[in-house]
Amino acid sequence: ATKKELSLKMDDLTVRGYLEKFISMYDASALLALEHFAYFIYNVISVVNGAYINNQYILEDIVEKYGPKLYVEMVNL
Repeated sequence: ATKKELSLKMDDLTVRGYLEKFISMYDASALLALEHFAYFIYNVISVVNGAYINNQYILEDIVEKYGPKLYVEMVNL
């Protein structure tokens, strides 16, 4: 396979570009979730609880099915 075939048509993807899109979509408050799993969980739980710390409206659609299950599992630890 050639390098072109393995690129998944993401030749123009850069770290800077990805971070800019991530911040504009989910808000800067969710940025640490890319680096730290505990903060990722914190963001999911904040969406479940309706804390509006991050871009609640976009994340609700993503988290709606598994977020409450994750929340229950974390509380039961």
